[in-house]
Amino acid sequence: MRKLAALFGTACLIGATGIAQAGPVASSAALSKPHIYESGVALLSRYEHDGLVLTDNVQTGSLSIQADPAAIQVMSGAESNRYRLALKDILSAAATYAYLYFGQHPDKMTLVVTADVQRDGFSHASASTGADDNAGPALTMEIARPSFPISADSQPDAYSAQTIGMILDQIDISKVSMAPWLRSALKKQTALSSQ
Repeated sequence: MRKLAALFGTACLIGATGIAQAGPVASSAALSKPHIYESGVALLSRYEHDGLVLTDNVQTGSLSIQADPAAIQVMSGAESNRYRLALKDILSAAATYAYLYFGQHPDKMTLVVTADVQRDGFSHASASTGADDNAGPALTMEIARPSFPISADSQPDAYSAQTIGMILDQIDISKVSMAPWLRSALKKQTALSSQ
């Protein structure tokens, strides 16, 4: 997790305990009655929770996450930057999904995650940013099958939280890319007001 925090330029991005216990998948209505894997059947069907919308494609080994930082409820605490909180939720959801995906699909070797983050209220720190700044997803990463065995669980629990954290630890940062605007937003120290 420290590798990811270093990549994103903020030491407080990921809490050691918070990342594996995030709500997006643990309380999922879509996973409370999970689909049994059959060829082409998704584990999720447009699952929505607290500003995240997850859509998967088992055949292509991909997970798409749409995040709306304005929908995140900022609790009283040290972190108030909605983009950092959104990224924390994205990483948690991606790792939790990877746990389920690799556990139920022993033949799959990689999972490609793309995240589109809504830019509500964010303005660039520099007027020199190019048009390419708006192109493509805000975050892409490839999660490889971990080197340790994963249970074929259909729903994560407290025991699997440690495994989910280990999946995050093994993400190759050379296979993670982030849009420049999101990097800038993560460095902002004050909360962005929703509009």
